[in-house]
Amino acid sequence: MCFSATTSFIAGTALTAIGVATVRYVKTPARLPFAAIPFIFSIQQFCEGFLWLSFTKPAFESWQPAAAHIFLAFAEVVWPVWIPLSILLLERVTRRRRWLSLMFAIGSIVSISMAYALVNCPVSVSASSGHIYYEIDCPYRLNYFNGILYFVPTVLPSLISRIRKMKTITVVLMLSFLISRFFFNDYVISVWCFFATVMSVVVLLITRDLFYRKEPVRIKRKTEQSLGY
Repeated sequence: MCFSATTSFIAGTALTAIGVATVRYVKTPARLPFAAIPFIFSIQQFCEGFLWLSFTKPAFESWQPAAAHIFLAFAEVVWPVWIPLSILLLERVTRRRRWLSLMFAIGSIVSISMAYALVNCPVSVSASSGHIYYEIDCPYRLNYFNGILYFVPTVLPSLISRIRKMKTITVVLMLSFLISRFFFNDYVISVWCFFATVMSVVVLLITRDLFYRKEPVRIKRKTEQSLGY
């Protein structure tokens, strides 16, 4: 989160509260990964809160490497697989599930690439103009190419799904991505998460709708009934 440690900790607390409210509407394990999205966002915001403290308070300086790596692990490794998988588990339409499976496969490639870079390359963070700048210093890392691949599994799955309100997530992600890219290009990872609260509220509404949605009743065929199925 941008701006300050206080803002990040407030956002993290709010996201945790949204996460608790969302999980209360979970009826099946398959819906849990989607409902857990606000919790993941909250972890990221708490990490940025500690990063802000590491820049201003010597007592927290030693926390900086761990906080930076945890934040980047969620931002660049977890999200590319978590988003398509969590939506895939909710989707019932076979054709759309195939497309979501493809998104998950692409996301897995991105996550593996990002994880390798995060483990094997130096990571540095700095604060400037109220934002946090993250850098993974890998000579082979193609930022533009990785950016396109990252966009596909994190933004498109919500557009593919036919679940009610899911396309609202697409709108939020698209707007946040474009605003971050065009106005805060050097701080995209940090600024993009500024919209986490809005997206988490949408996740709460979708999970609540799924909770109250009536499951379709399967009508058994006469042959099944006669056989006692």
